[in-house]
Amino acid sequence: MSAPQRRGIPAGRHAEEKLRHLLALARASPARSTIAHRLHACYTWCADHPYLPELVTLAETVASWWNEIEAFRLTGITNAKSEGNNF
Repeated sequence: MSAPQRRGIPAGRHAEEKLRHLLALARASPARSTIAHRLHACYTWCADHPYLPELVTLAETVASWWNEIEAFRLTGITNAKSEGNNF
């Protein structure tokens, strides 16, 4: 098995699933510990694969945008439609 893969799943795909797992908490009103656990799992996965610069960038982006991600998690509201029109 190559280094960037674990159990047949590419490391990048696994990181994506961890982020989706975190974002699935939108409008769910989970305990803060659940949010912290999922965020930590996402950061840890990325930190464990520093040889993949895309995962380092993902962790940095999540950290930079955490306030906006938290707002989405609380409200479930995004600006995706307006951003889609700005091409």
